[in-house]
Amino acid sequence: MKMLPDDHAPKLRYDTAPARRARLQELVRDGGFRTAAELSEQLGVSEMTVRRDVRRLVAQGLLRSVHGGVSVVSEPSLNADFRLRAEQNSARKKALARRAVEMIGADSVIAIDAGTTALEIARLIPVSLRVSAVTHSLPVVNVLASRPHVELIDLGGVLHADTQSFAGPATLAALQYLRVHTLFLGAGAVRNGVMYSSNHYDAVTKRALMEVADEVVLVVDSSKLSRTAMVQVAKLDAVDMIVTDDGLDEDAGDALRRTGPQVVIVPVETGANDVPVGQKVEA
Repeated sequence: MKMLPDDHAPKLRYDTAPARRARLQELVRDGGFRTAAELSEQLGVSEMTVRRDVRRLVAQGLLRSVHGGVSVVSEPSLNADFRLRAEQNSARKKALARRAVEMIGADSVIAIDAGTTALEIARLIPVSLRVSAVTHSLPVVNVLASRPHVELIDLGGVLHADTQSFAGPATLAALQYLRVHTLFLGAGAVRNGVMYSSNHYDAVTKRALMEVADEVVLVVDSSKLSRTAMVQVAKLDAVDMIVTDDGLDEDAGDALRRTGPQVVIVPVETGANDVPVGQKVEA
């Protein structure tokens, strides 16, 4: 199939070969698969140049050569329960993640919380963006480990299968001497001006992350505003910004704004796998 040129891609040349290869990775990641001809047209370079770049990226383990073209390197398998949660409200999570990624500046130091929305944020960080990332999420580590311009700090600790995240004394100790510009935080539930988590160890880690962040951005889809969870993390006035989607009603939006932080409402086209606000789902 003939691909139309990408409006955002330079049509003829790139300043450096690394910049061109970074863009090539983005194109393959966005589509999952690309032929050499498609990449040649979108990048504005010859197919010979594309093949040379692909060979280099494959050798580095960043792409996978397949019959007829090139594809992304598959992520390690996710825990089944985590994967199920990731598939719920995926349209909302992707929209929120895109908005969160827009806040990340070049050469900044960010922290990414555990959770399915956090995973979408990691997936959408541009391949060409130079950033330092701190996380205790195994899926986030798996996504960012192959990014050539990401300095990745894995907090380590004891892995908990249900959240696919590390926690415990080792995790907290690793945070002790760190400082980040922006923390992208998740929550299991938000009610009456308070963030909640489903378990104690996750709540403790979230609080520790908040302590080392200059700015805390709570990224939470609107379905979380109708849920309950067991452990209180912190009051909403402890965060600087709340990013949520337009699935919440006007009263819920007004209630969020009264808690103090800036509230950003992201429009999203609701998909078939999105759960209406108010319908109970597993956290």
